[in-house]
Amino acid sequence: MSEDIFGFETGTTDGSGVVDMGDGLYVPTQDFKTIRLPEQYGGQWAAVIDKGHCELAGTLGIMYILNADVSVFSTDGQQMWIPTWQVKKYFTEGEE
Repeated sequence: MSEDIFGFETGTTDGSGVVDMGDGLYVPTQDFKTIRLPEQYGGQWAAVIDKGHCELAGTLGIMYILNADVSVFSTDGQQMWIPTWQVKKYFTEGEE
């Protein structure tokens, strides 16, 4: 079992809804605590600070707000990396 820099167990996913934990265990989850950024965005691990189901350009998926310059919209095994400042306001509007 591998861990990220925060000590959380990590695995890989092919978009089928399960995470391969690397030791024969497959975990059905969308409850990520950290997400590794692609190399073009630094390649480091970033903490998930908020998440929610949303629609983006007519596509339903999950938006993960990260403690990084970019956040990720994930749907059907595909990811779109978006500057965090552009999407964070949709998760903080109405909070006092």
